[in-house]
Amino acid sequence: MTIDLIWLLVMTAGLFAGILSGVPVMLVLAGVPTLIAIAAHLTGHFDLTYFQAVPQRVFGVMENTLLIAVPLFVLVGVLLDRSKQAERMLSNINALFGGTRSGLALSVIVVSALIAASTGIIGATIVMLGSLSLPTLLAAKVDKRTASG
Repeated sequence: MTIDLIWLLVMTAGLFAGILSGVPVMLVLAGVPTLIAIAAHLTGHFDLTYFQAVPQRVFGVMENTLLIAVPLFVLVGVLLDRSKQAERMLSNINALFGGTRSGLALSVIVVSALIAASTGIIGATIVMLGSLSLPTLLAAKVDKRTASG
């Protein structure tokens, strides 16, 4: 077993331990690899000059022009929610499927497909669907755990 594999196993165990311990995932995903890199550097198995690429990668992500549209899609979701259009769309499609509990689930899937096809950005779609479908599902007396996925 090489030292690289040992560091990889230690990092994987640290990631699982951090996530299962209840620490916020963002801190675990950023902190554990950084701590492992520092520990590997102190033992002579990692060169910290690799960290010089981090600002370039962060700037490259921030410079991505497609990400400008994400807040606008979230705004569309909020507008659909506040204007009650999404609720009307869900109730109409639910009536199309027979007005049953499974019809409501099918209507959420259909609305999800329509919104996903129109946005094309997964993160914005998830935020929109959460704000649009959750109140309708809770009003229909669907269990909170089931409604929130």
